Amino acid sequence: MSQDFLEITLRVKCNKDAEINLYHVCEEVQSYLDAHCSYVIDYESGDYASPLITSYKCKWDDFTPINFPEDRDLDAT
Repeated sequence: MSQDFLEITLRVKCNKDAEINLYHVCEEVQSYLDAHCSYVIDYESGDYASPLITSYKCKWDDFTPINFPEDRDLDAT
């Protein structure tokens, strides 16, 4: 079986005290994958598998937000 990994990044807008259960989010995504995404692992036997979530990583956004004035001059000359 291939050991390729697909990395999916989500940005969730929320307060730091939001009670987001990342394990539960992974369970829900795994349920979707089980129901809608499968691939053949052995053409001879007809066996197939679903993509499998193996880990997750969470960090708070470290981007610095900026707001430019709407009437700024966009001419770079």
